[in-house]
Amino acid sequence: MAQDDETPTGIKSFSVGLGDGTPLPQDRQPPPPYRVLIFGDFATSVAGLLEITGNDISELISELSPALTVEAQNILGTLPATLTEDVSFKRPRDFKPAAVSKALEFRTTIKTAMAMGGVSGLADHGQRFDLLLDAAKSSSANSAPEMTASGDAAPKPQTSASPSSDSKSDEDDGLDGLFSMVEPPKRSADSEATQDLAKHAVQAFLSQTSSGEPRKPAPPTPAPAGGGTSFNAIIEDQAALIIKDRRLHQVLENWLALRMLLAELPRESSIRLFLVQVSATAAVEDVLASLEEPEGALAHAAFDVVLAANESSLAKDGASGFKRLATVAVDNATCLLGTLAPDFAGDSAETVGSRDTPHQILDQIGFEQFASLRQSPASSSLALFWNKGRLIADDDGPADVGLPASWVALLSILHAQAANGWPDFGAGQKLSIDQLETAEHTTTGKPVADSVMTFVSQDSALSLASAGINVLRGQANRAEVYFAGSRTVSASKSDEPDAGVARALSMARLNTLLQVAFSTAPSGSQTGEESANNLQARLDEISDALFNAVQFSVSAARSEEDEDVLDIDATLTGSARGDRHFGFRIGI
Repeated sequence: MAQDDETPTGIKSFSVGLGDGTPLPQDRQPPPPYRVLIFGDFATSVAGLLEITGNDISELISELSPALTVEAQNILGTLPATLTEDVSFKRPRDFKPAAVSKALEFRTTIKTAMAMGGVSGLADHGQRFDLLLDAAKSSSANSAPEMTASGDAAPKPQTSASPSSDSKSDEDDGLDGLFSMVEPPKRSADSEATQDLAKHAVQAFLSQTSSGEPRKPAPPTPAPAGGGTSFNAIIEDQAALIIKDRRLHQVLENWLALRMLLAELPRESSIRLFLVQVSATAAVEDVLASLEEPEGALAHAAFDVVLAANESSLAKDGASGFKRLATVAVDNATCLLGTLAPDFAGDSAETVGSRDTPHQILDQIGFEQFASLRQSPASSSLALFWNKGRLIADDDGPADVGLPASWVALLSILHAQAANGWPDFGAGQKLSIDQLETAEHTTTGKPVADSVMTFVSQDSALSLASAGINVLRGQANRAEVYFAGSRTVSASKSDEPDAGVARALSMARLNTLLQVAFSTAPSGSQTGEESANNLQARLDEISDALFNAVQFSVSAARSEEDEDVLDIDATLTGSARGDRHFGFRIGI
């Protein structure tokens, strides 16, 4: 008979520990989200407040269907006086200026006309292209003697492709396009200009094939036989006029900046983003209506920071508009970031950036409203930003579309919020952005390479900072940018010169947290002490959720009018500037 195995196996005994009676720690609650409102022109017909948290740029393009109509002076013909273009966007790359330029309808019309009847095909459009037709005839006439003298044969007219050639074309790997682009002119093979042409052509070819699927370059507008310099130049000038349309230019910059922001933000954070469509050509009353009561964005929720994305000047109506927007920001206890146009002071950006004391421009006649803005109580809630980052160019299109400084400032603020649980902004903090590239400026005869559109000297940047304007500067020879100032527009001597924006951001965030605490604290308190205790408990929970980045102390008191009030002290801890204290008195 088999014997039982005496080797013990399995669980012989166990016990259950019930602890010592100490309450188990509760899970930390998530902090109140950091809410960002961006209002500007995105060329969408979607009205009202739109949350875009978690969306990528392609999803937003599909949802918002951006499109607009642009009018520009017609320099191709005598009538009509203006050309109208309907511009729409389907993909992220459509917002590149060169992509917009190539897709303009007038180009297609010209190509079709010339494909049907050559130069004479333009005459079928009457006076719409009569100036272009004159340029074509002039180019042909002027170039004919040169062709005879040089012995060059006239270019052969293109014949329609056969089905077999079409099939071969579809499988083209792009090399034919590359070699056609680098075909040198009739000059020495080692000339510097020829080498530059080849270099740019290779770069263009690599850019076109970088997606993994080679594609042929878009065919250029056919020039008349025997010439074409003036012909093509007038077409490009017409396209440039359309691209420089104020509203289209603003839409392109806003979308490119939004794309940057979404790409640079950390995915896991408590940041929530919202958009409101406001046309770049809207009157200030319409802008205010989109923000204020009864249907405005600020009427429904509190926001920690608000970005006014559409650029503005500081002369007269521009400064007046900023003053009214800053007043709305104060009324809603938030911080407003304003975007200044390159020529905000009436002079070109290059002129302003090269002056040692450009703030003196703002002391002249025409800027009285700006002086009034700086003296107003609302000025401590408004920060103004100037200059643009240089976006990477992937083609030879117009390069005057950049990354506005206000968007860079917002990114810097949100980086601090995501990393530390608290918003911050400081002068001199380097920021590296993937979408920026370096380029050379020539100033005082010396080339300087950085990643901003306009080179601004140190003296000029500090001068503008003294007037409440924070200038975006580039780190020499690096794709890094930083701000030369961190000030609100306030002219008050009590405003912290090196932490004005940071203080405004902290005040806005504290107001948001207090609103959350008041709306979620237990109600039904009978006395001031009870109200203070209930609010203190709720603020302690919020402080814990923020890892004690801010600590609150609440006490009941009586006002000078002998009414019950709550005194709330808030202390920011762990800041690079040391502990910072804020006080609030709120009626019960």
